[in-house]
Amino acid sequence: MTDRVPAPDEMPDIQRNFLPTRALLLSVRDTLCPSRELALADALTAARQTLARQRPLDEVAAAIFAVMWESVSCLELAANIAAPWVDRQMGHLPHGRWAEMTRYDGGRANRFYESSHNWTDERFAYVSGHRFDEPPGTSILDALREGGFQDDRLDRAFAEAEAATTRWMRKKFEQLATRWHLLRSYGASYEHGLLLVPSAHAEAVAKDGMVAPDALMAWESRKDGVLHTEHATPREVLDWVEGAGELAIRLADYVADTRLVLSESFGFDHEGAFLRPLRNLIPYWVEDGDLPDETMTLLDGFTLNWIRGNPEPNADAVR
Repeated sequence: MTDRVPAPDEMPDIQRNFLPTRALLLSVRDTLCPSRELALADALTAARQTLARQRPLDEVAAAIFAVMWESVSCLELAANIAAPWVDRQMGHLPHGRWAEMTRYDGGRANRFYESSHNWTDERFAYVSGHRFDEPPGTSILDALREGGFQDDRLDRAFAEAEAATTRWMRKKFEQLATRWHLLRSYGASYEHGLLLVPSAHAEAVAKDGMVAPDALMAWESRKDGVLHTEHATPREVLDWVEGAGELAIRLADYVADTRLVLSESFGFDHEGAFLRPLRNLIPYWVEDGDLPDETMTLLDGFTLNWIRGNPEPNADAVR
């Protein structure tokens, strides 16, 4: 580099924190999310082909259960990656949150989704990457202000992006929590041997005595009852399950990508760590039209270039 700017001395522990975190988040964004997406798509294709060929109900049910399992895997991936930012279980250890993302916790996904209806806006902001809990409630803009950088346009864009993302995530987490509540039970049945109730030996009967002809029945793990879909055709169940898996993949990808913004602003060579331009600093996850066009233009075009030894803010450093 012609103007190589060394990284600050107060960088986090590179070997135990910085590099493992970056490696894990890169694997989530570039490998795990695409792999889970592909597995879900394959299971969906097989199930829809089985349905289109008008195969017996038990074959259709088995194919749909496979899709449910893939969707559960997507939901668990998202929870394992996002939950450490709002449900820390290993305390303030020197190797950071990356270790929590690799640690199996049987109740983590359940706590993550089924507690989300009680989350404050700030808690959603921790998941979205707009706020940090060390110190609580701080943002990347606070760090920039400490370094002497101030731009009212960026302050407004940050506030708009944070508010819009919080509204979007709150709405989407309602869907994730509802779908997780059902799918985790079907997923447990699949995990413990695909305990399908054959249609030739049982029927799903509603309280009014009516038989549900398209019910997908599975024994509930460690319980006496059975699970069954109600008032939904197999095709509708597939669409519903597909939506849950795809949304979970998007969540995992978003969380990983937003955390990589800072780590990818550091480079390494034989001389040590150095700073790279900082791009897409302010994250957002919104619907089309949720943010003004001028805000989107600023967020997507924002780049912060580092200048060696300049104690004063430099307007030319921001594009």
